[in-house]
Amino acid sequence: MKKKNVTFKIVDEEYVLQHSIRMTLLRCLQEGLTNAKRHGHATEVIVTLSFLEHEVELVIHDNGTGTDQVEYGFGLSSMKERLAALNGELQVDSNKKQGTMVKCQIPFRRG
Repeated sequence: MKKKNVTFKIVDEEYVLQHSIRMTLLRCLQEGLTNAKRHGHATEVIVTLSFLEHEVELVIHDNGTGTDQVEYGFGLSSMKERLAALNGELQVDSNKKQGTMVKCQIPFRRG
């Protein structure tokens, strides 16, 4: 069995997020990691959580098989709906044999 590595990075100074935003990011992270393993057969995943001035951004990038045709099944559709409920956006970029990048962005103002 091949070893699987997940690297987690936080960019900028972390700030307190509303419960609904935290739960949405958690669900997106769960789905992204599940997809990387189940569909992409990834062995390396880099997760970056960025606390930017006007938004919080979660990026999940894997080295899996990738695809030229991203299909929005139940998992990705659910992610998109959860993000949309918070005025957020989902972006999925994938190329065959080059892995997949999932980006979840939610607008947020500190203070």
